[in-house]
Amino acid sequence: MKTKECEKRELTDVWRPFGVPPNSTFLGEDYIGTGGLPGAGVLVSLWSNEFLDGDKYFGIFTVEACLPFQEEHYSNRTGLESTTFFDVTGGISDPNVFIPPRECM
Repeated sequence: MKTKECEKRELTDVWRPFGVPPNSTFLGEDYIGTGGLPGAGVLVSLWSNEFLDGDKYFGIFTVEACLPFQEEHYSNRTGLESTTFFDVTGGISDPNVFIPPRECM
């Protein structure tokens, strides 16, 4: 924080954390790449959900370690939001990054 100033705002949309939402439907497993050659593919699980507000969700996660590959949210109000994850490292190396600076408290 170069300016030492902080702005707080109310969230205007529903907060949807990353990860498979509760009560999602398991659609199956598939390979990204190939399962026919050792090390040439990644086994993933596919999930979907429809929320009470009508928004829709689709997610792809690795079977091993449940790392995110892709998530999509669709809302009639905002349209399609698609997120693809690259070079993911599991875990949080520095949990202190989630503690707001003193100026923001």
